[in-house]
Amino acid sequence: MWKPLGVRRRWIWRAATGLVSAALAALLAPIGAAAGAQGPSTRIQVITAARDHLAGPIQLYGVSGRMWIENVDGSITVLNAANGGLVKTFVGSPDGLGAAMAPSGSSVWAIGKHSRQYANLVELNGASAAVLRVLKVPSWMVPNTSSMQVSDGLLWACDPSPARVVAVNLKSGHVVHLITKGLSYGPVALQVLGGHVWVEVQSDLKEYDTSNGALLRSVPLPGGPLNTVGIDFAVVGPNLWVPFGSKVVVISAATGRVVKTVSGGSYNFDGSADATSDGGHVWIVNRQADSVSELAAGDYKLIQMLSGSSYALHFPAADRYYEGRLWIVSVGMFIGQGSATVVSTK
Repeated sequence: MWKPLGVRRRWIWRAATGLVSAALAALLAPIGAAAGAQGPSTRIQVITAARDHLAGPIQLYGVSGRMWIENVDGSITVLNAANGGLVKTFVGSPDGLGAAMAPSGSSVWAIGKHSRQYANLVELNGASAAVLRVLKVPSWMVPNTSSMQVSDGLLWACDPSPARVVAVNLKSGHVVHLITKGLSYGPVALQVLGGHVWVEVQSDLKEYDTSNGALLRSVPLPGGPLNTVGIDFAVVGPNLWVPFGSKVVVISAATGRVVKTVSGGSYNFDGSADATSDGGHVWIVNRQADSVSELAAGDYKLIQMLSGSSYALHFPAADRYYEGRLWIVSVGMFIGQGSATVVSTK
């Protein structure tokens, strides 16, 4: 199965450095610091790799009662979101699926078979995982895709190498936008919101016009390029919440102004890499701390810390709030030992 080389290399390097940092942190941490969750009681379900082929899960999306999970080895695992049961896996199958995914209504788009000349964009039924449509596009459009999103009939994709953002018309397969301006470094994540596409690039957030691809502004993330760059960020009300190493930067989507920089030891931000929200709460993944921090979206106060053996978070990579439950995927100590932790939030 094809998997973008850039995605594999990036995750292998981050996994190695993250595991070393986590090991050092564990040795230096005060006794009892990882005793477990602090705050409201929760119900927890842990889904293991052996059961559902979670081969280093790195991203996930909830669609039509299913949880679609990307794995670092290029496979895709589809689980029943209600009970965690296995629906389907794509592992070296004729579908050739792998790499990045993007939900679109009741469907999921994924990158399929890939050759020197062509790549397939595959639309799947979000509930049954059946193939609905295959769109053949030139392979240069999606060689190293790290993040994708569908909006208004366009599939927007980040390409870290070479550094660019591509928008493909999902009816015709034609490239509508090929954005390189302002991308001196490879983009790692994007969000499409209100006619604008926001792109995370090393230590900046770039805002582009979705109608013509024009660069509207660059918003520096406080702390500079030495901080760890997040993998994904979340839209929470009128703001963008951007995990950024040892802090979370909250930016107004309307003005581009930094509304708040959330940091401090009590939040346990360490290698913060992803964010998700139910509107009132925001959950931040801390890769190197093996934890998830839950914050109030209104006043940024820490509600609780999800950590400890009951959560089985081993190098957590991403989280997603879906239908009253928080899903967290962990890469694990070794590829093939990942897991998904499901926490009831009600």
